[in-house]
Amino acid sequence: MRNAIQLPEPAQAPRYAAETRAYLDLLHTHGSITTRSVGLYKNHGVTEQQYHVLRVLAEAGPDGLSCLELGERLPTPAPDVTRLIERLRRAGLASRRRWPEDRRVVRLELTERGRCVLRKLGPALARFHRDRLAHMSEQELDLLTLLLRKARGVEA
Repeated sequence: MRNAIQLPEPAQAPRYAAETRAYLDLLHTHGSITTRSVGLYKNHGVTEQQYHVLRVLAEAGPDGLSCLELGERLPTPAPDVTRLIERLRRAGLASRRRWPEDRRVVRLELTERGRCVLRKLGPALARFHRDRLAHMSEQELDLLTLLLRKARGVEA
């Protein structure tokens, strides 16, 4: 009988605290989803952050939002909302106007072109979400949403 080659034992992964494991899994999940979605946004001429600005402006209604209000409603912090809006304005997707009641306030609004991008991107994103999460039941998705909100300290 030949001498069998002895392979080293696989390195034992360190045992992290539950909080650390959960945090690392959140990072891995975010990275996995973001990596797969970048092309989807790019195909529609926007970044993920620009899409969220357009979505929030669409939800705001006809009065639009101030830069501060917009920043508070975005799912991730935007370090320079003004520059982000300026890029969307130059692309014809959003507009700025002075608020008649207080000329110091600038209101941000979605343009028709911005609405068109949302109409085209919406179904593609819905398919993407289904493709990524359809293997989970509605109850599991509700629980996931509840737990993620709880992790952020948001009331469910």
